[in-house]
Amino acid sequence: MPDDGDLVIDGLRFPEDHAFLVESFGPAFLHIHIDAPSTIRLERSISAGGTREEFFQAMSRPTEANVSKLMSLAHFIVPNVNGSESFLLEIRRIVEEHRGRSLICP
Repeated sequence: MPDDGDLVIDGLRFPEDHAFLVESFGPAFLHIHIDAPSTIRLERSISAGGTREEFFQAMSRPTEANVSKLMSLAHFIVPNVNGSESFLLEIRRIVEEHRGRSLICP
């Protein structure tokens, strides 16, 4: 990992992942939970060439079981339901607004 600068980690799956990052980075850790309803995720998966069965099989894996628990640990929850432009603007706004600030994790 870099000694300085920002680092993006995609796909926390367990509360222990969150705890490790809090212990490693302390108040510099910013947890943004990205949320989209399963209906939208299914549509996006099918649009990308997946099947309905593949989607539901992936969602039933043990790695997906605790994702909703991570929402309560996040500093921010960003819905990913509209176009990518508004979604990216919100992510950028949160990151820029909190750059250099110390945060306390829930």
